[in-house]
Amino acid sequence: MRAELALTPDHAARCVRVFEYLPAPALLPHLVALALLLPDRFVARNAPLDALARVREQLRVRCRLLFVRMPQRIEAADLEDSQDRVATLALARAIVASPDESSIPGAQNTPCLTGDVERERIDALLPELQDAPLGSAMPWLFAAELLGTTLVWRTALSDAPAGYRSQLHARLASLAEQSPEIFRRALVQGDEPGLGGALRDVCDALRGVHSLGGPA
Repeated sequence: MRAELALTPDHAARCVRVFEYLPAPALLPHLVALALLLPDRFVARNAPLDALARVREQLRVRCRLLFVRMPQRIEAADLEDSQDRVATLALARAIVASPDESSIPGAQNTPCLTGDVERERIDALLPELQDAPLGSAMPWLFAAELLGTTLVWRTALSDAPAGYRSQLHARLASLAEQSPEIFRRALVQGDEPGLGGALRDVCDALRGVHSLGGPA
């Protein structure tokens, strides 16, 4: 199933501004990037769009709260509550249960970030997502599975998002194997130079959309 994020001029500009402003060298800025780059639609009939919208909104709300908390200690409750997990599980199950139909036409007149969501990978994550403690890396790892890999407008413009998704997914997968405390510490301590460089490449790609004739 293909997923898309429509990159309207306002949203693309907002992403660039936020990514340039993010001050922390640790992992927290990349949770913000993940929330902003999540798809806003699945390009398939009978896709779980309402469930996707709920998860997108809850991740954005959590990111805003996390920045209010900085530089204080981040607790599990700052990252997730039981209702958040219910919504995340509902989306994951809906993706797995979605019929294997041909995709409908995607965005035509707006640049978008697009990529394939693999049901098999989501299905494999479900048991761990269900059992993981609240406030762990698992819901964010699930969200990373939804990220697009290619910036397109009429033709492919950049695969920089693929590199970013790959690095972010690998980092979150590693942290998902650790205790939630280690994950929360990584949000505000340490450095993520590889992820930082990959996110800068995404920023450059977003800036390049309009120079190639995208909407201004």
